[in-house]
Amino acid sequence: MGKVMNPLDALYAILEVGRATGDPQRFVIAYRSESCLREMFVASCIVVTGYHSWEEAARACEVPALSRAA
Repeated sequence: MGKVMNPLDALYAILEVGRATGDPQRFVIAYRSESCLREMFVASCIVVTGYHSWEEAARACEVPALSRAA
C-alpha cells in the first residue's frame, strides 16, 4: 500500500474529463511531482497545475474560461 501524502508537501492540479452527455467535469487532484502527474494522466485532461491549496484550485475550477496548461 502507498504512503499517505502530507498535505503540506502537496500541490494541486485541475483535471477535466469529457462526459458522454453534458459538459466536461473538472476536479482537483493532489500531487507531489508534476512529471508523475503527467505520467498518470493524459496531457489533454490536465487544465492547470501548481496550486498550493485545494481551496485555491477548487475556486479556479469554477472559472469557465480557465486556459489549459501547456
